[in-house]
Amino acid sequence: MGRGRLIVRFRLSIRQATKKMLYESLTKEEQTKIEETASLLDLTEEYVRIKYSQQPLFSEIQRIFRSVTPTPGSVHETIAKIPQIHTIITTNYDKCFEHAYGGNMEIVTKPVHTQYLNPGKPHLYKIHGDIDDPESMVITSSQYREFFKANENPIWSLVRSKMISNNILFIGYLLKMRT
Repeated sequence: MGRGRLIVRFRLSIRQATKKMLYESLTKEEQTKIEETASLLDLTEEYVRIKYSQQPLFSEIQRIFRSVTPTPGSVHETIAKIPQIHTIITTNYDKCFEHAYGGNMEIVTKPVHTQYLNPGKPHLYKIHGDIDDPESMVITSSQYREFFKANENPIWSLVRSKMISNNILFIGYLLKMRT
């Protein structure tokens, strides 16, 4: 049996909590500049514009994740027990897969990480970055546009090639989602 590929989507409950907490972190005056019903993409884009920098956004997202502390669920733990799944592609920033695998996997968030992958370990491609590496995170609408530009992002090119040449199981991912 061949090696499987798996794509997992950021859990909706964490997205909603992140959006709500991020909006609430703004001052009342700043909140008047953003619709409370804005999507997470639009909210983060406006957050950066209001704060004049991405750093406050990354700091706030890290604070939120530390307060919510996503933990591996039964799906993560079940996936970790399936030896045929060698590659996982996720848009999640959290550490759920790393914990489910007991840290015994190769993590890819940047092109340089692909150079020295151990073929004997599962590979986790965190295509939207990692909570502990804010510079790797793709969270605003402009960052998404940049990420998906053709031939400019080596990790996305690698993911596309894996999607073309392998069977894919999507879990918790709506193909109509913008992200």
